[in-house]
Amino acid sequence: MANLPTNLPLISASQGGKEITANALFDAASPGMAFGRDQVTSVGLTWGYLGGVIRPAGVPTYVAGGTVALTASTTNYIYSTSAGVITVTTSIPGSWPGPLAAGAIALYEVTTGASSATAWDDWRGWWGAAGAQGGTGATGPTGATSGNTGGTGPTGPTGATSGNTGATGATGTTGPTGATVGNTGGTGPTGGTGNTGATGGGSNGATGNTGNTGATGAGPTGNTGPTGATAGNTGATGATGNTGATGNTGGTGATGPTNLPANPQSTAYTTVLADAGGMINHPASDANARTFTIDGSVSYPVGTTITFTNLTTQVLSIAISTDTLYLAGTGTTGTRSLAQYGVATALKYISGSWLISGSGLT
Repeated sequence: MANLPTNLPLISASQGGKEITANALFDAASPGMAFGRDQVTSVGLTWGYLGGVIRPAGVPTYVAGGTVALTASTTNYIYSTSAGVITVTTSIPGSWPGPLAAGAIALYEVTTGASSATAWDDWRGWWGAAGAQGGTGATGPTGATSGNTGGTGPTGPTGATSGNTGATGATGTTGPTGATVGNTGGTGPTGGTGNTGATGGGSNGATGNTGNTGATGAGPTGNTGPTGATAGNTGATGATGNTGATGNTGGTGATGPTNLPANPQSTAYTTVLADAGGMINHPASDANARTFTIDGSVSYPVGTTITFTNLTTQVLSIAISTDTLYLAGTGTTGTRSLAQYGVATALKYISGSWLISGSGLT
């Protein structure tokens, strides 16, 4: 006991409820148990520690209990940072067990075997914070500057503006050099400047007179001859004769047969303006199915026809872009199919719409 008689409630041998008194004593002593080993959570290579109150920077701070993982078969160093963060390392911290850097506190030095802690040293014994840093001492006075600088010698008088240039005056004697530490010697006087000589000035010769400008010659202009008389008078216009009667217009002859220009295509094809009134032929030499497309964006006039023929065993598809293609007789729209030896004609009957009909067309 720290004192005798003590002020703690002690447990007597005949007392009932000893655990109540014991637990109350443990609770009262709990601040001194902060970071102590918790035997309940310390199992194998897990080290459990009790929580408690610490005072980083003098501020009471509660740190909860917890666990850290130990490394097997080595020495583990457990310490608390100044903020109460429990840390474990296998590299011994500098100045272990203290005082550690940055206000850290040594807690336990634990030796481990392959699967559990085998021994430990408890370094919890001091909690005092490091003392405050002392103030910076006053700065000493600055030493005196080296000796005084000597005065500057007087400047010699300035010579007159005009007049001959005199000889350069003698250079005054240089004063003695002052000691390294001490006064600087004065500068000797500067000699006077001589007079400046006069500037010579001969006269410029006179400028000669400018000669007279000669007169301009001017012969007389001859007279203009008279204008000839205008040609004789125009005779009167004769009267206009009567217009003969217009004969009757003869009847229009019969229209001869039209030959459709043929445009054989053996690849997929899109029509052009030159196909108007012509025939696009899928020749028998091309044994592949093809698609011929009417390009509605071309400026075909209303009334344009384009004829398609298919001479192969493969189906020829007739499609349209931009405009709408209607099958004559049904009004259905979309791409049409033309069988072998089929002939179909598409007619642009209004702007944006075409009719197609023919043999072998579906």
